[in-house]
Amino acid sequence: MTQQTVAGIGSSTMGGSPDLDELDRPLAWFEELGVDFVELSIAAYDVVIGGRAVPDRIRKMGDICRRRKLGVTVHAPLSINFMDLDHPDLHRRVCRGVIDACADLEASVMVLHTGIVPAASAAHLERQYAHQRKALEEMGDHAQKRGVTLAVENIFVESGDWHTADPVRLGQELAALAHPSVGGTLDFSHARIMTRFCGMDYAESIRTFAPQVRHLHVHDSFGEPCTARMVTGEDKLVFGLGDLHMPVGWGDMPWSETLPGLPIQAGAVLMLEIRERYWAGLEQSVSQARAFQDLLNGVAAAAE
Repeated sequence: MTQQTVAGIGSSTMGGSPDLDELDRPLAWFEELGVDFVELSIAAYDVVIGGRAVPDRIRKMGDICRRRKLGVTVHAPLSINFMDLDHPDLHRRVCRGVIDACADLEASVMVLHTGIVPAASAAHLERQYAHQRKALEEMGDHAQKRGVTLAVENIFVESGDWHTADPVRLGQELAALAHPSVGGTLDFSHARIMTRFCGMDYAESIRTFAPQVRHLHVHDSFGEPCTARMVTGEDKLVFGLGDLHMPVGWGDMPWSETLPGLPIQAGAVLMLEIRERYWAGLEQSVSQARAFQDLLNGVAAAAE
């Protein structure tokens, strides 16, 4: 039997409370909605402190998760940054600790962001990319031993003062690394914001990245970099700027033009990453995610 391109859909907690007794509430709802996976934003739960998993808290979190018929993936702390040449040991230590937490939680995938650094000369950036590849190789070896897959997520910049890999470059980096336990996370909204900021073709860029992709982040936006001054996060929503993490259908992401035939790796999870303030739209987004799963698996027409 051929393995499906998208093995299941999930919903992210997009944060959480350090009071672990509150964790079962969203998990119960996600299970009721019929998703297959939950993605835990691990930094929100005080289960990794000083780069080490806290055994009793990890054990309690695992017990709570196992009450539900949900596979588990984990989003690592956003501050892990393997292009930071000033704190290499710190980032490795924290990443290793989160990998260990993932293994204890029986999480199949750990998402971490690709590096982001101040803009610099091409030669200096290449040194930073080489440093990131070496770190990912080391962390990939540790993840492989612990039964975890690392999935490096494309992010974005909205100012020329900063640099991160666009989807094409991230795909090239992962292809050069060619580690069996390190792949990519494609965040569609991040990619659209980044490619628009850089003047790249969005659809072509994500298709170039796709062969390295083992995990998907789905949420809606207008794909517009936030280059205007916004006073509050709520203003970004009103203006339709930036990385909004809205329910599917609230923005104008071109799903039907980009999902059919997207050559991602088999067995990927399609993870909804919708902010809790918008969870009133989560049920409809789950329905859309199922349609997207069928579309990526080649068994349905687009339903936007």
